Amino acid sequence: MHYHKKLLLIQPKQTANQYRPKQDMMDKQVNINLEQHKLSEKKWTLQLLHEEEKRQKLEQALEKSLQEKQALETSLLTVLKQKNNVNEENTDACSFCSTDKDLCGRCVLYIGGRSKQYSYFRTLVQHKNGRFIHHDGGRESSHQHLIRTVNQADVVLCPLDCVSHTAMNIVKRHCKHHTKPLVFIPRSSLSAFAKGLDELAINDPAT
Repeated sequence: MHYHKKLLLIQPKQTANQYRPKQDMMDKQVNINLEQHKLSEKKWTLQLLHEEEKRQKLEQALEKSLQEKQALETSLLTVLKQKNNVNEENTDACSFCSTDKDLCGRCVLYIGGRSKQYSYFRTLVQHKNGRFIHHDGGRESSHQHLIRTVNQADVVLCPLDCVSHTAMNIVKRHCKHHTKPLVFIPRSSLSAFAKGLDELAINDPAT
């Protein structure tokens, strides 16, 4: 009789001890799941921040492109007005130079860029009463030839996205030494080129 009572008292403790390891494993798994959830949440937060940063950069690039497009449209509109208003019988260098944003016969050198764009650039420069020459930026010609070409020009334009660093540094030093106007444009596009031409015309001391 006493033995039976002793078993009844011990049995609940044995049952509790039996389920304790399983409960510990369940608690451990819950903690693991919580940690994984936190890591996943942190990962998604970082990804969202990265996407937001990309979106802001794209918006800035779009805004810059729109500004360049506006500059190109304004430049081309000015060209068309000049072409329609100038009397060919009485045109000379002075009549052109009195026009806003005119190159006044200056020689414009474009260094680097893409060769398929040169014809468009030449047309735009000629419409602004200028002369266009170009150089590949040292990829196909020697640096001495680059310097000789710079000496032929009155003003120089150079795209930052499509020219060698060596050529860019040579041109920068040479133009500074000879006080030759030099404009770095952000990219080798027609709109950026047109905006650079306008900057040269505005900064021309003779106009």
